[in-house]
Amino acid sequence: MKYIIATHGYLADGYVSSIQVLTKKNNIYAVNAYVDDRDAALQLKTIIESFENQEEIIIFTDLMCGSMTQAVAPYLDRYNVRCITGINLPLILEFVLTTSTIDDTYIEHTIQEAQKQMVFVNHLLKQTQ
Repeated sequence: MKYIIATHGYLADGYVSSIQVLTKKNNIYAVNAYVDDRDAALQLKTIIESFENQEEIIIFTDLMCGSMTQAVAPYLDRYNVRCITGINLPLILEFVLTTSTIDDTYIEHTIQEAQKQMVFVNHLLKQTQ
């Protein structure tokens, strides 16, 4: 399994850095769009083409209608490429650390669980007092 995080700015590098600190995994690749003159869509293509043809690939993007998700779209007709957008760190960690089979049901469930990680802590603290 290979993971690509493709975001605007250096957010992808930040995610990869955090994940490597927490997990020591090195099968995660970053594409940082619009930080220099390089074409982010071409960077994405180069990374995907560097993998074995049968390699399962999950691509995480930051914005549903953003340019990075649009750049991923041409690869989604391949059976081995999946895209998840609107990401957060708990979501990516769940995928990187799982020993489960990653199928559509697993993906949907994991997204639902990651959404629960978004909590208004001030409100939560008031409820517990």
